[in-house]
Amino acid sequence: MIEQWANSRKIALRGALDGYEAVSFADTPAPLLKFHGCLTRDREETLWTQGQLKDAAVTARVVSCSDWMRVHLPGKDLLVAGFWTDWGYLNSVLADAMNTQAFGSVTVIDPQENVTLQGKAPSLWARLTSVRFQHIQASGDEVLEELRVGFCKVWGRRFFELGRPLMEAVGKIVLPTTVDTLDTLECEDLYNFRRDAEGVPYDRAAIRKTPVPESGPAAFAHMLLLEAGAVRDGAWYTHGGQRVRIVHGSGQVLSTVRERYKEPPTLPEADIVVCAGALDPGVPGSLISSGRGKSMVRPAAGARSRWLTLEQARVELGV
Repeated sequence: MIEQWANSRKIALRGALDGYEAVSFADTPAPLLKFHGCLTRDREETLWTQGQLKDAAVTARVVSCSDWMRVHLPGKDLLVAGFWTDWGYLNSVLADAMNTQAFGSVTVIDPQENVTLQGKAPSLWARLTSVRFQHIQASGDEVLEELRVGFCKVWGRRFFELGRPLMEAVGKIVLPTTVDTLDTLECEDLYNFRRDAEGVPYDRAAIRKTPVPESGPAAFAHMLLLEAGAVRDGAWYTHGGQRVRIVHGSGQVLSTVRERYKEPPTLPEADIVVCAGALDPGVPGSLISSGRGKSMVRPAAGARSRWLTLEQARVELGV
């Protein structure tokens, strides 16, 4: 599921099948170690049954994965989300792999009672509860969504701080309610807010742990709209009867950024896209015009929205 999600958003994610691959792949992305195997790369040797543990290839992979875990997991904070297997053989494999120095902390998210989890995997339970331990009796889906929402809100507050000096430079007061508008957004809207603030189309993934300083003009654009009375519309705004979307484009040519936004035609469209920080020298981003509207061959870059620099948008929207 992780790989399918990444592939649909054009992320170069590679699942590692043993410790050697986890080390070599880590030069580019963070490692995704697939202890069980892989249905796309290693279907025949994916670990499903007790009997497979006698297979030399499977055993070698399990040993390699276990060795990697023993080296990299000590001192880390371990999160076990929405998973407590009934498969005794896998519990034993994991307990053995984690039989090393203590974790920094262990958090298990599972709706079942402690006694039930302990009964299903006594060795693994004993291993995990030997350090600072917390069991959150809830659905993994709910807790992970809460985690995503919390992360996006912290990210958003840091993003808005980048716009504060620009507001003060033009003599405007940063309203306390500016950041509070993030509290009204659902998880998907918060994620789209992050992607817009990174300058990433909605068919790609947000990748930055913190907003870059260059995204200050985009934060400034948000603040100007809110100060002018614009109303939140998900990750976007409604102002003067128009839906307005703000994307980060600092240091780039407006037409070039628009060419990058070949989003699926099924996505909603804004009336105006403010490409904050971008320049508009009047030179097309491509020798072949994308045209306007939707094409039967491919989505027109930027769809039917009007793309404006922040300076153009301030005149257009009166902010």
